[in-house]
Amino acid sequence: MSKPSEKCANCATERFAVYRSGYCRRCYRLIIQKREVEHWNLDKPSTLRGLSKGGFVHTGDDPRFVFGYGRKHLEQELPKYKRNRLKELDARLFLLKTHEAQRNQPVDGLQIANALRDLAEWSRGNKDVVYNIASEVTEYFSPEARRVSLGWLIDIEESARWDPRRYWHLVDPEY
Repeated sequence: MSKPSEKCANCATERFAVYRSGYCRRCYRLIIQKREVEHWNLDKPSTLRGLSKGGFVHTGDDPRFVFGYGRKHLEQELPKYKRNRLKELDARLFLLKTHEAQRNQPVDGLQIANALRDLAEWSRGNKDVVYNIASEVTEYFSPEARRVSLGWLIDIEESARWDPRRYWHLVDPEY
């Protein structure tokens, strides 16, 4: 009998144990949400779990009235909500996979400079404060120090509450 994989099927992390179905806890939660969204059906209001509009989340079973909107409105809008939510979940899974790959490969100063600029922008600071530091980071930080530093910056990014506006370019490339 072969040994089961010790890596997540999505992000290939070894930092976190495989939780269920071959995924780490972070990826598994998103995979479950994705399955729920794929099964959204207006004729079965109980499947609309997680669908939100205007801060309200549907939990009831009345097929005539959801979120204060009529059925006709939802028939028109549900495919758009569903498509956007699936794109968002795919982007989140992609980011976890990308971040984990970045932790396990050589890191240059440009990656650290970009991560710092993103962090400054998300915290509403001036992202140009760290402009043009890539060559200095590469010169003064050892390869291991750069890898660890980028890992810390990724940890900060992943610990922040998910805000799709930060990653909208991944969800909707035409935006």
